Formats: sequence, structure tokens, C-alpha cells
Amino acid sequence: MLQKSTMFKQLFFIIFLALTSLSAIAKDEQSFSITEKDFVDTIKISYHHHFIYVPVTIDGKTFQFMFDTGASGFGISDSLKDLLTESDKKIKISDFNKNVNKVNTYKIPAVTMGNIHLNDVTSIIMKGEGLTNMIDGVIGAGALFKYGLLTKISLKDSILIITDRKDFFDSEKGQTMNCDSNRKCPHVQFSMSHGKGGDLLFDTGCNSFMKINRKYYDKALKSKEKELFKQQIEWVDTGSITYSVFGLEKPTEHIFMKLKEVRIDSLCFNDVPTQVADGSTAIGCRILEYGSIIVNPTTHTLTYQPYNDITNNIHIKEKPMDYGSMFVDGKIVVVMINTNSDVYRQGLRKGDYLVEYNGVTISSLDDYKMAKIATEHLETCPCKFRNSNGETKEIIIEKN
Repeated sequence: MLQKSTMFKQLFFIIFLALTSLSAIAKDEQSFSITEKDFVDTIKISYHHHFIYVPVTIDGKTFQFMFDTGASGFGISDSLKDLLTESDKKIKISDFNKNVNKVNTYKIPAVTMGNIHLNDVTSIIMKGEGLTNMIDGVIGAGALFKYGLLTKISLKDSILIITDRKDFFDSEKGQTMNCDSNRKCPHVQFSMSHGKGGDLLFDTGCNSFMKINRKYYDKALKSKEKELFKQQIEWVDTGSITYSVFGLEKPTEHIFMKLKEVRIDSLCFNDVPTQVADGSTAIGCRILEYGSIIVNPTTHTLTYQPYNDITNNIHIKEKPMDYGSMFVDGKIVVVMINTNSDVYRQGLRKGDYLVEYNGVTISSLDDYKMAKIATEHLETCPCKFRNSNGETKEIIIEKN
């Protein structure tokens, strides 16, 4: 399993809630066409900052697109809009702030993933420096599922398998659970310790382990076990750490928890770091660090294959995040913090911004990305932050 610094996770903890708007593209009857038939394609993937990246070729150039099982359409960075042709269709999208707007759709003439060729791919343009500096585009896997394509994701082998053969994974072992047949993206049922359960999205566009919608949290606080439920809260703060397609969220309360148990069918995950947030209740990309997943849209099932062969009880080693940061006005700024955390005891405060990472001066998001890649092997990383008074603080960031 790859070790990653917690800081990048904190910086982009739920930034990709913005990409749920890509599900609107699924309203198109045909979002692309595919030339291959009766195929099985294995594509090498990379895994950085708890997101899956797939190499995609457009017009002879290779780009890195995020593979997002929680979205049903394609998105492409504003910086690559010259590769697109504008469509005459517009779609209505909304974000978690309940803002609604109409946006233009575009066509990507030809997209190649591995040996799979997609033509006339419908896409929207993603804007926002904090988002588009991170990725070239997004593959909304729901569009592939809608087309009847089966997928398997294995971080252990760094591969994504895509096939149109309906029985290809029939002999694979694992815990198979039913998905909601009315949804484009895979939704299963879950329950949590001392609280109610419900609908859960498998969302590789979420780089945390889990997030739950506030309605589940509020229901738990009204239950007979509310005191036991509240004991699972690690910390609470107010701030803005989520981008939508229309900008940064309004300041809101965020609750960070460690749930003793999360059950999905016969699977049981223990000590699950969880955030209470607006948007979908989701299990994120971190679940793939403990097992591979097969999504079969023809049978409406999801099969989980734990790497350690323990099929019913998996302990999560990750601790909840201790602070949240956002890319604001050209700086990586601390916007929320756990006052009981080690970084707080070291002197880190809200409003401080990153100026140096492991000896590398940070003056842009690209500087940070490169510095972080160079330090993936380290257990801890020395950082320097600066406050509004110009005071510099040296903080040691631990890895999960």
C-alpha cells in the first residue's frame, strides 16, 4: 500500500464533490460511441493523493484523467478546451449549495483509454484553479456502466480492467452485494455503529475513506444511542473546504468522526475515519487500499475482494484528518483545525499558509505537487507555515 502525506488529502479532502455535477451528462441518450466489441482491456493506472489516474490520449497527446465511479459524465480542464468542439446542448447542474445553472456541453472527437476508442464524447469544462491544476479531466465511470461495461479496479496490481463480456468476472471470488438498479453509479446499503444506515455511493472521486450526509448524523443524534454516537466524534470546526462548480462553499460546520463500525452487506469495517458533510453519503477511494472492487452494471452488483482474504472484518489504519486546507488566492491556507491535534500543539493555526515543504519553497500549487511527489517515501515531513503577521512556524507533518 502506498503511503501518502496527510496534507494533500487535507487540501483536497472533498474538492471533488464538484464533480457530482458530471452526473447530469448521463441525461444524454448517447454520451459517446465505442468501436470495440467482445473485448477485455487491462489498463495500467496510477494512484496519487488517494485518487485513481488513467492515461488518456486525445489528438495524439496523453493526459491524466481521474477515474470517478461517482460521476456519470466526462469533464475536461479549462486549459484543454482547444481540444473540444462546442455542442448545441446545454445541461442544468446544481451543487451542494443548491445553486442551479445551465452550462454548455462539448464534444471530444476521439478519446483513447488503453486499447478502447471512444468517439464524440460529451463533456463539460471544469473551471477553478484549485481543481484544474490537479487533473486534466475526469472519466465519469457511470457513463461506462450505462454502456454496459464491466470494470475491476485493483490498486494492488495497479490495473483497471474494462470489458463488455457480461460473464467475464463470474468466476471471481469476493463479497458480492446488490446495487440500486435505478442509479447510474453503484449505490449499496450500509449501517453504522450507534446510528441509522441507508444509501451509500461507491465513489472514487472522494479521496477520504467515508463521508456521510448530515441527515444520517441528525437522525443518530435523535436516537436512543445518541450519547454513544457522539463519543465517536473526534473534532468539529467551521470553515469552507469544498469546491463546487460555482466556487467555494459557504462557511459551514464540519464534523470529523471515527466510526467504530461501518457495515456494508456482510463486510465490516472498523475504526472508520468519517466526515459529516453535504452531498452524497459515500465510501471513497481509500477502500481500494484494502481490497479490489468489481462493478457489474448488467447484474447491478458490486464485488469486494479484500487483499488479506479476511472477508468480513477489516481494520482501517488511517486516522481522521487534523486540519483542513484550501487553495485560496494563490496560497495553501489552513481553514479548519483540530485543537486537540499534534499540529495544533506545535503552533499551527487557522489562517496560516504553507511557504515551504521539506525544504522546497512553495509559491504555487505546482510547487507543492512536485515537492510532495519527491517525499512520498518519508514517514514525516518538515513544513514551514506563515501567519498574517509574517511569523514563520516550523511544523512536522506526520503520514498516515
